[in-house]
Amino acid sequence: MKYIIKITLLAIVSLIGNFAFCENQPQVIVSFSACQKTFVKQSEPFFYVVLSALAKNNYKVEEIQSKNGLIIFKVYNKEFLANITKVDFKTTLLKLTPADNNYAFQYSIVENIFKTIEEDLYKDIYKLN
Repeated sequence: MKYIIKITLLAIVSLIGNFAFCENQPQVIVSFSACQKTFVKQSEPFFYVVLSALAKNNYKVEEIQSKNGLIIFKVYNKEFLANITKVDFKTTLLKLTPADNNYAFQYSIVENIFKTIEEDLYKDIYKLN
């Protein structure tokens, strides 16, 4: 009987530990090179593609500086900076860096943005009235 109680308690404790782990995903140190990527798209329309990707991922946009190509957004109470830089006529560089320069965060934040951009990169952009 004691053996069954011990196994049951062990199972409950391990389940509670797994739920806590899901809420607080592990943060790893992400390299700077993993936070930047070049895309074959002109910088001005690419700026709107990045804004669209942030909106699709439900990231809160704090500030937009369209002339400089900067977007400050917040994810899980951590601010990030999206820097859109024109490399040449057809190529644009996107850097996604944490605002506090602390690279200990979930890589999935950057990965989700890059995936969403790649999905929407060549879709037509329409101006709304």
